[in-house]
Amino acid sequence: MTDKTYINSIISQFPKKRSALPAPFKKIYNEHYQNNRRGNTKASRLGSQLEKWMHKKVAADLKFLNDDYETLEVGAGTLNHLAFENLKYPYDIVEPFSELYVHSEELQLIRNQFSYINEIPLEYHYDRILSIATFEHLCDLPSIIAKIGMLLKADGVLRVAIPSEGGLLWKLAWKLSTGLE
Repeated sequence: MTDKTYINSIISQFPKKRSALPAPFKKIYNEHYQNNRRGNTKASRLGSQLEKWMHKKVAADLKFLNDDYETLEVGAGTLNHLAFENLKYPYDIVEPFSELYVHSEELQLIRNQFSYINEIPLEYHYDRILSIATFEHLCDLPSIIAKIGMLLKADGVLRVAIPSEGGLLWKLAWKLSTGLE
């Protein structure tokens, strides 16, 4: 099998499809998801504390940036990453689940909100594109990465944090935090 054939066989599996939840289940899912992301339970608060490590790692490049720069966050959720950013420069977000951020006080700090990355005009270009604990949930990752490539400036940087599921530390952290719910 050639490299091209192999790559095409992988890409042909996308986009992945998720079945729609029945309305009563969707209501339960939305409530649980929002409680989890906002740290409304003891377990999810602990999970949020453990997650801070990823936010700090992704924001570590800020100490090397002195000029104006534009940032896009893919999968912004409750806007919890903003606490780790220097917000004197333009900051855009992509988040399909707007209920997570629509009532947030931090929303005023956001220049543009998009539900999907394909809504972003190709005229927009970013110095930094970030994503924390999101890529592993995306159904059409190859297309999203391709669009990110078109949105990054020539010297732009993509910074992604993906939890290392399956490892001993991940399993322990999960069992002692959100795995309890």
